[in-house]
Amino acid sequence: MNIERYSKPLLLGMIATAWILWGLEQEAALASHRSMWSQDLAFFHQILFHASQGDAWTSPILLEPTGFFSMVHFHPILALILPIYMLVPSVSTLLWINAGAVAATAWPLAKIGEKASGSSIFGLAAGAAWLVWMPTRSAAIADFRPMVFLIPALAWMVWGVFAQKRAAWIAGAIVCCAAREESAYLLPAIGLLLAIGLPLGGKRRFEGLWILGIGVFWLGFLLLFKDNFPLNFPRIHLLKTSLAEFFKTVPLM
Repeated sequence: MNIERYSKPLLLGMIATAWILWGLEQEAALASHRSMWSQDLAFFHQILFHASQGDAWTSPILLEPTGFFSMVHFHPILALILPIYMLVPSVSTLLWINAGAVAATAWPLAKIGEKASGSSIFGLAAGAAWLVWMPTRSAAIADFRPMVFLIPALAWMVWGVFAQKRAAWIAGAIVCCAAREESAYLLPAIGLLLAIGLPLGGKRRFEGLWILGIGVFWLGFLLLFKDNFPLNFPRIHLLKTSLAEFFKTVPLM
């Protein structure tokens, strides 16, 4: 059999197999009350359930501010997950989404391997290496957390930059921002490194500047509009409050 000819179907088969195995493992853990982070799983399920019913994005067991934009951690990607959840409004849906996000990361990693080596067989091996790596399984069966989407998003972004596929790195950067607010620190750092030419011999400065810009925009948006961002920086919160009070006193033109 010509492996190179069938590398894509083989890779898709491996991804599907890993997704099924990890999904079933998630289901077994749920049924036997062995979930890793039961409280987090419960409140994400409740938040999405309430939102699917047209209610507030909230959970009675979440001991922090509630609401789509008011929670301590900001996960815009929940808005994209909601339509999928509404098709099958079950906690199991979230478990399968988590496992699928981790499994799908094998695709861009395989593409990176193929691009770097010029061999689809090497790319297939790179994808397989991800799927059999034990930390990969640990992430896949860790119940459900929206920040899991940082894993495939970063892989897509790196592949897009490396292969100069604009749609891939833009999509990856946007999904990073949607996964969790910490991407506002991560993207500027990655973009800056690319812009100054440390990785890839300075050949991706254009992409680096754009990723830096996306990250800085996201950081600025959160600093200006999200009350509890960044965490543990009371002086910034005080500055925000002072600015808000100042603008209240400015007469409208």
